[in-house]
Parts: sequence; structure tokens; C-alpha cells
Amino acid sequence: MDNTSFYLTTGETANANYTVTVTPDYHETGRTVEGIIHIENVGGALASGHSIIDIVEYEMDGTWQVLETEGISGLFTINAGDSLDLPYSVSFIPVAGATAYRNKVIAGLNNYALPGGGTAYHEYVYITEFSVSGGTITADAFAYVSDSLYGDLGETWVGEPDSYTYTYSMPIGPYAAPGDYNVENIATVTGVTTGNKSSDSGTITVHVAIPKQEALINSGIPGTGLANAP
Repeated sequence: MDNTSFYLTTGETANANYTVTVTPDYHETGRTVEGIIHIENVGGALASGHSIIDIVEYEMDGTWQVLETEGISGLFTINAGDSLDLPYSVSFIPVAGATAYRNKVIAGLNNYALPGGGTAYHEYVYITEFSVSGGTITADAFAYVSDSLYGDLGETWVGEPDSYTYTYSMPIGPYAAPGDYNVENIATVTGVTTGNKSSDSGTITVHVAIPKQEALINSGIPGTGLANAP
């Protein structure tokens, strides 16, 4: 609104100019961490594995938290001098406020050779930090825009990071009686795909007075004054 208040007299009309700006609300799309887990058996005997797990974690307030966990492999064996390549792909949605991300691979071995002799279960952990960027989308590519005073403003495209602006004028008045009035206007944006609604409102205050000449006439003594002047 270019004016939030008007001063009118009874019977008078003014134009109020409105502007409605529609801006898309963007959010992060899903991400995928993928790669190949390569394991080599450099020993002279058959190696036995227990499991391989891939974990995507995020850091929040200095603490790492698990975002997604996916099992890559169950029990496995690798012959002496051989290797194993296991592809993995873990999808996740970024967390608002996260300061860092990392990918953790946990490979569990059944017959890990202990330094003092014998074997036991052992886990190898490999961690790689990464960042997320780009890929933002809006849930609604189109939105209906309406106004409580004007009515339907039309349909706008919100699939790009640009705002769309509607401008229009509406009459204020006329008012038959003096006094103070409020004119509320509500603009509503409704997503075509999701049906999600967002609205904003504005209020114009209108002070209505009687015309000066009429005030002078009415302030006199009945039967005399301006109203009965020759």
C-alpha cells in the first residue's frame, strides 16, 4: 500500500494503490552419496567379513548425528591376494542448520588377528567429510493469487528464484456518515500442486468528516445562518 491512512469527507472517494509480491519458498532437494568400497586381502589366508555399513552423518551444535544408515553387505569372504568392490548409494535430505556432513563406512571383520595371538571381531571405520550445495527447488511451480478486495489476481509461475508482483488500485469510499473506518485487505497465495496457502494482510484507516460548508450550516441556529441567507 502506498498510503495507510486517508482523510475524506462524506460522499468523497479516493484510490488506494496495492502491491502484492509473490516469492517462492525454496528447500533443499534430496542428495545421494555414492561410490565404491574397495577391500583387499593382502594376507595369505581366506578373509571373512561380517558386514559393511554406510552411514551419513551431520554436525549440529558441535555434535555429529546419524542422518541415514544403509547396509551395503552382510557376510562376505575374500580369497588370499584377492579384493572386493562393493558399490553403495545412500540418499538423504539435508538438515536445516547443519554445519557439516560426513560419510562413514564401517567394515566388520570376523577373524581379525590380535597382536598377542588369536582372532576376534574388529571394525574398521573410514570417514570422509563432504558438503552440500545447489539443487534447491520449490514445491509448487505455479500458484493462484487472490485478493479479498480485488478478487482473482491470476496464476503466477514460481518455479524460479524470481518474485512476481501484482499492482492494482481499489476505491476507498464513499461514506455516508462521518467517523473512523478500517479497510482490511488480505492477499492469498495458493500452491497449485500442494494446495498450501500463504497470506498477508494490510489495513487502511479512513477518517471521514462532513464538508466544511455543511459543518457551518449545521452549527448555526435552526432557521438562521448560512442555510437561510439570501
